[in-house]
Amino acid sequence: MPVTRFPIGVPADVNLNDVRSRAKALLRSAHAGESVALERIKPYFEDPSSLTLQRAQLVIAREHGFSSWHKLKDFVDARDALADCQRKQASLPFPKERADFRRDSEWQRGARELRRLTCVIAEMFDATVDDTDTPCCTFCFDPHDGTKKLIAGIANFICQRCVDQCARLMKSPGKSADDDRDYLPCSFCMKPATQVKSIVTASNSSICNECVELCVTIIAEGTQADSS
Repeated sequence: MPVTRFPIGVPADVNLNDVRSRAKALLRSAHAGESVALERIKPYFEDPSSLTLQRAQLVIAREHGFSSWHKLKDFVDARDALADCQRKQASLPFPKERADFRRDSEWQRGARELRRLTCVIAEMFDATVDDTDTPCCTFCFDPHDGTKKLIAGIANFICQRCVDQCARLMKSPGKSADDDRDYLPCSFCMKPATQVKSIVTASNSSICNECVELCVTIIAEGTQADSS
């Protein structure tokens, strides 16, 4: 079963210790004169002998789209907090009655915290959200502006643009699940990665091929309805 990583942020199965280890490995490889390592540091530091561990960490941070190691660390902390909140929210029964949606209910408090954490992460990508009630895509962290569809999962969202990107990513072969560590199950149908044909994993959300196909259908139906 292919597993493909979404190209924004740090995947959910990667922690700071992993990233630190990669920085140390990059430092060793650069000092050894390995061509791949030298190509990676070239956009930031031309002299391999000047590379320190701190600078190697900066290279890793920038490869993930962050301007500094500190911002990457802040992102990982916020990502983990959001993932914990998602797991807690997913364990709560979804309100069936209108009265159960009251603002002081446990489900609503969890939903507000999910929105708050997603907005915190969105701001790290310059997707500033002034209204904490505005839902954000938990793949690219862009806020919903009403111009394109935002599809809700159990405790997460995916926008139309990310649905399209996930569909493209699934057409190219990913890594085998046996080659990596545990991955989040699909955040939309909750099926384990081993029970689906392919899956794309983002920083704190994952989506399987079956849910991508369903999202594509929902978007297509909405487009047809809008044009009629």
